[in-house]
Amino acid sequence: MYLTLRYRRFFRPAEGGFSLYTTGTGGDLDGTDNALGLLRATGSLPGTWERDRLWGRILAEAPPLIRREVRDWGDASLPGVAEANSLRVYKGVPPIGDAYDDTNLVQIIHTGDSPVLDVMDLRQCIARFIATSQQAFGNWTSKESLLERPLELRRQIRVIPVSRNGLDLARIGKDHPGAWRFHVIGYDIFQVPVFRLEFVLSALKSQP
Repeated sequence: MYLTLRYRRFFRPAEGGFSLYTTGTGGDLDGTDNALGLLRATGSLPGTWERDRLWGRILAEAPPLIRREVRDWGDASLPGVAEANSLRVYKGVPPIGDAYDDTNLVQIIHTGDSPVLDVMDLRQCIARFIATSQQAFGNWTSKESLLERPLELRRQIRVIPVSRNGLDLARIGKDHPGAWRFHVIGYDIFQVPVFRLEFVLSALKSQP
């Protein structure tokens, strides 16, 4: 798949951007712009007409929310049959709809060995690339034009922890001792949700 190959061959995690060439040692403006164009064409970027055209109906029919009460965060587990490329863990209430909202986002988890990043992780990678790149202009793009790409990069972007160790709500709960509810949403490589889980501490289930 072109999307997987684009990440595997062109993404440069050290810089947070994409190279234009497979032999490129670092990310560059043209390669990053080109990669974002492919992501847009596959409907992987929220806020684009391509996404509405390709995935609008599926997004509107989001998977039902499954609510699970646990005695301890360490008891939280994912559905055995559900496959997701990435997980987003939200403390409290997740954002409504298909939006770049990191207000309550506390963890991004990449599952398996897929090189495709969750779009919220990609967003913070691209923001870091733009902030640190010494390039101002490429052959056909610029830093300024990248900021106009549909990632809402002009908004303040929180740095969200990223891991590949699977869901560990016990550890996340220690980092957020006041939390009594977490939402875990699984996404495929096109950033379409495949499951939605709400974990609630059973001892606090009477709280609003």
